[in-house]
Amino acid sequence: MKRLLLLALLASPAPAAEVTPLLSLRMLGGQYFFKGDKGALSGNFSALFAPAVRIDERWAVLPSVSSSYQGSKQVVDLVGAGTLFQEQMDHRAAAKLVYQPADSLWRFKGGTGFKAELLKETRDESWTNGLFDYRSVHVDLESEYVFAEPCSARLGYDYAYTFFPNYTSLESRAALDFQGQPLARELVGDRVLDTHAHLLSVAVDVPLQGRSMLQASLRLARQDYPDQPLVDAAGQLMAQKRGDSSGAFDLSLRLPSEWGAEIRAESRVDLSAASMVSDQNSYDARQTRFISQYYNYSQAGAGAGLVLLFGDERLPISWGADLSWSYRRYPHRPIQDGSGLYLGASLHQHTLLASTTFKYPMAPRFAMLFSVQYGKTSSNQQYEQLYSYNYSATSYLFGFSYDY
Repeated sequence: MKRLLLLALLASPAPAAEVTPLLSLRMLGGQYFFKGDKGALSGNFSALFAPAVRIDERWAVLPSVSSSYQGSKQVVDLVGAGTLFQEQMDHRAAAKLVYQPADSLWRFKGGTGFKAELLKETRDESWTNGLFDYRSVHVDLESEYVFAEPCSARLGYDYAYTFFPNYTSLESRAALDFQGQPLARELVGDRVLDTHAHLLSVAVDVPLQGRSMLQASLRLARQDYPDQPLVDAAGQLMAQKRGDSSGAFDLSLRLPSEWGAEIRAESRVDLSAASMVSDQNSYDARQTRFISQYYNYSQAGAGAGLVLLFGDERLPISWGADLSWSYRRYPHRPIQDGSGLYLGASLHQHTLLASTTFKYPMAPRFAMLFSVQYGKTSSNQQYEQLYSYNYSATSYLFGFSYDY
């Protein structure tokens, strides 16, 4: 939405600075079901304010502020496996400067931003004191060549510093983690999850017949852990620090169409592939087991989506559905049985996500929302004392949205 707003700003001349506001609010309540257990009624809330400021024909500024709260259980991957959190808050602030030379198809962008993620592992845990709370500061640069509105080719670079202000492993003070199990040696200490990340991205939108579009992107990343030492075969910490390299490729085909005079549709098909190579190992002190290249993985995914718009183009009724599947394999990580005994096969995980959303306009800018989400993750890993590898979750949410 912000990209379309920017295109509109730069496409039309104006003699003075012009501000085009964007405000989006979502207030939803509902219930979730996790691993077959019914959760309490909970709510989700999100707010985004992102005015687009055009200074003149060449310069524009895109500031944004957003906040969100999720009251339903969810599994977040922060340390190489799924950790369960009861509640989550996300706060962001960012600004992007855009320059378009006169009579040029090029655009140059630069921005910076800050993010604070607050995660509660238990309901009685206080906000801002979570073990896995983190902050992130980033800067980004991008050059864009618009060869056929709104299609373009883009080259970007991002740098981000992420730090966990509350993380101090319990093994720094005792021999066990919060569940009474010996902690992996690589996670021992303070600030061992802090990272410096560099991301290089290339993306292109290719126009096809009619209004169809093929979108492709390639991302290459390097992530360094300045305070996480490597673990050797004896379980000792080395002087060398951890570094991960990863890559991801995404391909998406978008097919807008009209089904009669009153129905418009946009379908989407997605394919993706990703992999990560890490020099970090793992040492299980409980079984004195050394596992080399513990965090390496490869992943493939596919998905599809459909959005239908009914009636008035200014206030359409909309219904959307999405379905996605992914497969991730850790080639060097052996699975364990229910008691923790290591077996011969390597760990893999399948994830299926499905959702549907119905939006009914009640007045200009104000709409009623109803959505249902379902997710299921299955793995050949049976030992789940520390992390969740096999689970299903369902939630339904009902509420209202306001868009200006």
